[in-house]
Amino acid sequence: MKLIKLALVCAVFGGVVGCKTTEVTPPVQAHRWYDAEGNVYMEPPAPGEGIQIVIDTFEVPLGKEVQGNFFFKLPVTETLNIGKIEVALNKGTHHMNCFRTIINQTADSTTRPRSIYFTQNGKTDTTAILFQPTFYSATVWNASDMLIEAQKEEFEWTLSKLPNDTTVPVSIRGKQTTVQLKPNENMVIETHFVNASTQQTPSGKGKVIINLYKTHETDLVPASMMVARKKNLILPPNQTTVAEKVCYFSGVPSFPIWILGMTGHYHSRGKTFFVDVVNYGKNADGTLDPDPAHILPTPAAAKIYESTSWSEPPFATYATPYKVSYGQTIRYTATYINNTSTSIPFGPHVESEEHCNLFCWFVPGDGDGRTYYDDKP
Repeated sequence: MKLIKLALVCAVFGGVVGCKTTEVTPPVQAHRWYDAEGNVYMEPPAPGEGIQIVIDTFEVPLGKEVQGNFFFKLPVTETLNIGKIEVALNKGTHHMNCFRTIINQTADSTTRPRSIYFTQNGKTDTTAILFQPTFYSATVWNASDMLIEAQKEEFEWTLSKLPNDTTVPVSIRGKQTTVQLKPNENMVIETHFVNASTQQTPSGKGKVIINLYKTHETDLVPASMMVARKKNLILPPNQTTVAEKVCYFSGVPSFPIWILGMTGHYHSRGKTFFVDVVNYGKNADGTLDPDPAHILPTPAAAKIYESTSWSEPPFATYATPYKVSYGQTIRYTATYINNTSTSIPFGPHVESEEHCNLFCWFVPGDGDGRTYYDDKP
């Protein structure tokens, strides 16, 4: 979707003014760029290479947080095995989550009409969709698999291959990891923009662009996401709080697993966030003891993820996926400073609440990539 402007070129000859309209090619653009109003643009995948999804501008008034869900069907006619994901967002984003869902949303009193733009094979189509303005809709999360979680204006991730050696089971050795989507699948994009004291949306408008590039590899293993949330978080007034959570890859049929990428998530009182690998304790009979109180550090307790930025936390990827063996899991630790005179609870509102979340992509996933939501304390 190129930004094209027209110029009126005029010349004066003997008192006669002659004008013609010419197409002016803008300066050579980066793959992503912003126009004069601060709205983002991004080149779509080349024909045959994938699909671009665009939710065009919407209002983010001064002093407000705007969150909501955009429901649509993915207009592809065959399974889309994704090897690369790109996201471009207007400045002021807090997060953008993209889900596959079993919800087939219909118009009702909670929804508003919107439009969405799909570009594939060199053609752009506009489709009517539904927007549901809601904060932190448990209905969506409980009925959906999260596929993308972006917290920065520019997000890019190329999925890695598994090692082709004896550290990996033969069934998945050397395979390309992928995020898998089915034809005409129900999808939801959840956006959250902030134009208040902790974050600002300079243009006063939100916008979302997602590029999904298909992989040409044929030997594939679908990735899943584990979403961990420490929902019992409370920050007492005028106090530093250290919160820790051991993660449960509930439902994973077997270990080892290989981590492809991860990102942490907290709000403005968060100061540091890191992830390390730990060992489960063992019961007297030798079985694993999942009690967090009995977790043991690994011999080399190296951090595999670290962030000191709440508004733009890094997204860590691993050129060689990181192996987590049987009897191990990951743990994250976040430090907060609450300088106010009131307690701050867990919740989605950036201005008045806090989060303590981890988003982690791994293989082998479940089926075509079911998401595991870990809300254990």
